[in-house]
Amino acid sequence: SIRSNIARAGNPAATQDRLSHDVAVVTGLALCMASLKMLKILPGLPFASGHKTFLLFPLYVLASRLTHSRWGATSAGSIMGVIGLLQGDGRFGALEIFKHIAPGVVIDLGERVVRRLPWPLLGYCVLGLVAAMARTGAEFMVLLLLGARGEIYLFPAVKPVPNLIAGGLSGIVTVFVLRVFAKH
Repeated sequence: SIRSNIARAGNPAATQDRLSHDVAVVTGLALCMASLKMLKILPGLPFASGHKTFLLFPLYVLASRLTHSRWGATSAGSIMGVIGLLQGDGRFGALEIFKHIAPGVVIDLGERVVRRLPWPLLGYCVLGLVAAMARTGAEFMVLLLLGARGEIYLFPAVKPVPNLIAGGLSGIVTVFVLRVFAKH
């Protein structure tokens, strides 16, 4: 599905321009991410709130790995934030975009380090955990910027546990996805 979406967005093998290759990769991955984002399980309830993180973070890593740009995952996160805004997702309007950009920045900065580690599974689990912390931290920063009252912080305070667990476990999916893409 990821390969067909990248091919649908543009033929990366036929392009010699790095920018057009990166646009095709990020667009194809953003299409996959948007389809995962539309998956709603018990909407509005904080039940297993990190299940999308478990599936989206490997696509962030793939965007970082497949693009020539230093900021492939951040670009994918920006697109995801705009798509989420246009779908009416979130409570903070345009500031909701930062929730998607923060893990992209962390993954772009950390993926090149994790790639060189002798234990990729542990490295990608830690990277997913740190990206989940950045995503949760972005939610708290938005609340702080908005000057929210104290009781508003309660709802995001419940979400970090499943998000951090899903972020850590996303490393397993990341290693699997990278191995599949390395074979082809």
